[in-house]
Amino acid sequence: MEKIKLKENMIDELHHLIDNYLTKISALDLTKKEAEKVTLFLHVVSDIERVGDHSDNFAEFTEIKVKK
Repeated sequence: MEKIKLKENMIDELHHLIDNYLTKISALDLTKKEAEKVTLFLHVVSDIERVGDHSDNFAEFTEIKVKK
């Protein structure tokens, strides 16, 4: 559980940093193709962060079940 929580926190931090970076990039004068890639990357980063959240929730649920 401790390892999962640590990794989930790292994923959250990386998500925040990458999201900020991509948001700054999106404010630049991009081509349509570049803007589409930035949007895709933002979605991918959010999806990865969501997987981390689900993993953390699953680990907590498992820990509760094991204790019972």
